[in-house]
Amino acid sequence: FVAGRAIAAADGIERDVDDPPLELAPLLAGRACAHLFCARLRRDGYAQLALPPDMAALLRQTEAAAAAWFAAPEARKLEEAGAYGPASGTLAGFARGRNREQLELRLVKGGRGRGVYPALRGGDAAEPALTPLAERSMATLDRVARVLLAHVASDLGASPGFFASLLDPQLPAEE
Repeated sequence: FVAGRAIAAADGIERDVDDPPLELAPLLAGRACAHLFCARLRRDGYAQLALPPDMAALLRQTEAAAAAWFAAPEARKLEEAGAYGPASGTLAGFARGRNREQLELRLVKGGRGRGVYPALRGGDAAEPALTPLAERSMATLDRVARVLLAHVASDLGASPGFFASLLDPQLPAEE
C-alpha cells in the first residue's frame, strides 16, 4: 500500500519512494555521496541512479540496436550468433526458449584491445550495428560496476579492492 511518501513492502519494511535518484557521475569520481548509495542499498536493496546524458544515450542506442537485431528472422540470428552453448571457454550465442529469445554476448580481449563475442554482422545501413554499441555499453557498465563495488566494499569496512578477485580481469579501455 502507498501511504504518503512511504510504501510498505511484503517484508513489512517501509521504504521512501520519493528518494531522488543519485547522480552517477559524482559516484564515479569517488565523491562523498558514496555513503548515500550504500545507505540506500542497505535500506532498500537497490539504489536508483541518474545516468549522465552520454551514458543514457548509449544505453538507449544499444537497446534500439538490440530490438532491431531481435526483430530479424531466427535463421539470421542463429547464423550470426551461433546456437547458445559453450564457446571459447564461456557460454555465448542465441537461443529461443518457449517464451523468450536470448542472446548472450561476452566482452573479450581481442588482438587490438577488446571486442564482443560472438561478433554480429548487423543488418543493412538503416539498422544500427549492435556489436560496437554492445561493446561500448558492456565496457561502460563493467567500469561503473567496479567503482560501485569498491564503494560497497569500503562501506563494509573492507579494502576497496575486496571484490576484485571475484571479477573477470578488466579489459583494456577503448582505443
